[in-house]
Amino acid sequence: MKRMADTSLIKHRGRVERITPGSIAVRMLVVEACAVCRAKSFCSVSGVAEKYVDIPNTGQAVQLGEEVNVTLRPSAGLSAMGWAYVFPMAILLSILILLQRLPLADLVGGAAAVGGVALYYGALYVFRKRWKRKYVFEIEKIE
Repeated sequence: MKRMADTSLIKHRGRVERITPGSIAVRMLVVEACAVCRAKSFCSVSGVAEKYVDIPNTGQAVQLGEEVNVTLRPSAGLSAMGWAYVFPMAILLSILILLQRLPLADLVGGAAAVGGVALYYGALYVFRKRWKRKYVFEIEKIE
């Protein structure tokens, strides 16, 4: 039985560049499907000429040079957008607003806000393996 295409997935076309026992590296290609995607203005792949994605190798039957679709669930994409853009902005603004009430120089407040965001991104980097397990891209063969 042939499975119907799941239109709720975020899909980007790519080419298999490297296959190892642990992962499959796919080079993303720009696709005209980005024009109709609802998340195109937030997506880091749209408009980018080349983007490499490592996908866990679970024994997919793909070959070097083969064109595939790389998929991600929209809920994972929105969650990632929150962690990457919304929370850091909230941290930045919160620190700026709180420090404006104290008798400090604006430069100190701005530096503290940028430092807070830097610490946040540092924490994301430290826990990157956990995030890698949560946001899993999948390969879909093109028929």
